[in-house]
Formats: sequence, C-alpha cells, structure tokens
Amino acid sequence: MSLSFIELFSGAGGMSLGLKNAGLESVGAVEADRFAAETYRSNFPNVNFFESDIRSFSAGKVKAEFSGVDLIAAGPPCQGFSVAGPSQYGKIDERNFLIFEVLRFLKLLSPKMFIVENVKGILSGKLTKEKLALNEFVSSAKSLGYFIEYHVLQAADFGAPQWRERVFIIGSRDKA
Repeated sequence: MSLSFIELFSGAGGMSLGLKNAGLESVGAVEADRFAAETYRSNFPNVNFFESDIRSFSAGKVKAEFSGVDLIAAGPPCQGFSVAGPSQYGKIDERNFLIFEVLRFLKLLSPKMFIVENVKGILSGKLTKEKLALNEFVSSAKSLGYFIEYHVLQAADFGAPQWRERVFIIGSRDKA
C-alpha cells in the first residue's frame, strides 16, 4: 500500500518529483502561476492538476478532490519572507498569509503528515509587527493535533548545484 499526497503551491513540481521517487502516489496538485502550471502539467501529465488560486477552493471541493490523502506537501510563496523581498524594507507582504491555506487544508482533510518548504527568512517573517508567521503556523498546526519539527537544510548538501538554505516544517499525527 502506497501513501498518497497532494502538493499545494506546487510550482513546477519539485516536491512531487521527490515524493513520487520515494514511492508516494500523487492525488493532485494546485498552482496559480500559469508558467509554473504549464511546466507542472508537462512534467506530470497524469496528475489531477488545478491551475487556480488555492483560496478559491471551497471546503466541499477540497474534500471532494482530496479526501483520504495521507500527506500534504506545500511550498507557499516565499517572496514576503525572502531577504530580497519587501520585508527588507519593513513591509509585510500579503502573500505571507497564504501559509494559512495549508492549515485550512489540514483542518479539512486531517492527513497523517504534512511538509512545508520555504526560505530561511520564514524563521523571522512577520504577519504583523508582533506576530511571526512561523510561530503562528506551528502553534495552529499543534492545536490541530500535529507534532511539529522544523529544520534549516542546505540544498548543496543534497546535490543541488547551488548554496541555498531552506526551512522544512514537518508535522505528523504520530509523535515518533
């Protein structure tokens, strides 16, 4: 029996590729950017793919399309958390709130696990002057019954031809 997953904010499908190579089965993917969507479709022609704003999914549609999924993988927009983004000027980017769409899907689908990937700037990225995005996300995920760990990983350590740090937030309903 293989585990199933969906990828939210899929981009071109990097996480989908890794998860498929690990033996997981894709149930679907969602991406709003048309160029990333075109690439995703080319890379994964047999996946139930939605080119749309994730916020447009009603609770009923989420459940109808993705019920029973074991894992949610997500790479929410990172521009607001990036050191090259608006945060360097003290601005709070509205895209920072899109990480909470992952929580909405977690509430609706109750998968066994989730993985969220983002830039290192998410560690200090803000929703308001007082609220850090990561702290709010982790706290909310814990309240849904997930055990959380997050780590900063260096892409070069895994064979990527560039020096790029990424944060991986991993949640599981089981503590082990």
